Amino acid sequence: WKCCPVCQRAVTAASAARFKKIAASCQWPLLVTFNAKHRKDDGVAAFREMRAALVRLRAQVWWKRRVKGGVACWEVSRLSTKERRSRKLGRDQGWHFHCHMLLDCRWLYATTLPPPPHASKEERKERCRRINEEIAALWSMAMGGRKGSIDVRRVWRSETGGIEGAVHEVLKY
Repeated sequence: WKCCPVCQRAVTAASAARFKKIAASCQWPLLVTFNAKHRKDDGVAAFREMRAALVRLRAQVWWKRRVKGGVACWEVSRLSTKERRSRKLGRDQGWHFHCHMLLDCRWLYATTLPPPPHASKEERKERCRRINEEIAALWSMAMGGRKGSIDVRRVWRSETGGIEGAVHEVLKY
């Protein structure tokens, strides 16, 4: 039933309703996407390794101290035929896995402290860049040295879409 296009809308709507309740209770909603570079091997093995890396990352002390809770969903996309040819990948290769998370977390950092409230715009931007580099490095280490990247965005309740937009991004519908 998960793959049925007719049933999938109802399944997604039910998930969205559950996620919206969780998201509405977040004090500091943060939308985080974890990515990994595409590999030329079995997609199932790549997914399992990425999932295990995320488990390793979430088990770290700094994560447990910073993240109060949240929800996560995996997204699987496929490279186009043109992209697969340009990368010299076979017909059954070209899968790309990434995990979208909506976290209740004021600042996602390990050791680099977040900018102070009175910091200038440039100082805030530089500190956020360093924090993102640090988390991306920890993510790559959790994946056994494979190159990984992250995207971190604060979800502001006043933005168009706000929490609901973030839930839609996590669920991709």
